[in-house]
Amino acid sequence: MNGKSIQNYALTSLNGASIERYNEDLNRITEPGFYIVNTSMNTPVSGHTYYYLEVIRHAVNASSYVMQRATCRSHTQQTYVRICEGGTWGQWKEQVLADHPMLQEKPLKTLTMGFPYGLNATLTRKDNLVTITLNRRITNIDVFEYRQMIETIPLGYRPTAEAHMVIVPNSGSFTKSPSILHFASDGKIRLTNGTGGAHVYTGTITYITNDPYPS
Repeated sequence: MNGKSIQNYALTSLNGASIERYNEDLNRITEPGFYIVNTSMNTPVSGHTYYYLEVIRHAVNASSYVMQRATCRSHTQQTYVRICEGGTWGQWKEQVLADHPMLQEKPLKTLTMGFPYGLNATLTRKDNLVTITLNRRITNIDVFEYRQMIETIPLGYRPTAEAHMVIVPNSGSFTKSPSILHFASDGKIRLTNGTGGAHVYTGTITYITNDPYPS
């Protein structure tokens, strides 16, 4: 046109719609273009068969150097990309959208609950971190080692592995030998205490959890 060459390579079907390629191995679709595919061979996710597929090739007849971008034909809009380098296909990698659940900031969750021997604690969950703060309270704890309590850490706040919270008793301005609250991954609470009598107990611990997020 006007003495200049025009693009004459078909990237779509003649009516402008995506090119249909059904029941084909995606490894074999290396011609540049926009496709609608329905296949189970080398798709990004097992169980998903319909994808909008974009193919980019960086040189003529260079079918061993290709980029594919596949978007699920669904409202999830999951998109995956992979590269063929020197004839070897890499793994599909998901392109995460800004509203992906993994990128959403989790809200701060706070719970105040009773603890062993009349103690009281505030549990705070933010993302995968839990902080437990023992609120100041006077109580009289028996002397024993690693005894299981009736109270438990609720689901949503439990550690990935047993965590040990050092709590310090004090009487007036004098602190005593510390005690230990043991928090198991199943929520069980155990206590080790070597200081008898009435004391004020305080302590704080932060640990990682992989519990489902509390509602």
